[in-house]
Amino acid sequence: MTVGWLIYADSDMPRVTAARFDKLDFYRDGNEYFQIKAPKLTFHEVRELNRHLPCTDPISIPVPVSDEYKTDYGNIYRYFPYFTEAEI
Repeated sequence: MTVGWLIYADSDMPRVTAARFDKLDFYRDGNEYFQIKAPKLTFHEVRELNRHLPCTDPISIPVPVSDEYKTDYGNIYRYFPYFTEAEI
């Protein structure tokens, strides 16, 4: 679970409002939550999906994974952690 807050002075309210946090896909105000659905993908699949993103229809990406995985990854790819493999 990840929880975040923003603490600011009343004088900073115009800057906070201008940041438009409420327009972010994952922004929630109140008791709702945003569920992160991270598909189980290989490094190669992530790399290939990233080559085609952003796009309007992730399902159309020619990578042999399920349409559900493509859609889920398309929703979170900007926040997906990146890893590097190395052999010594």
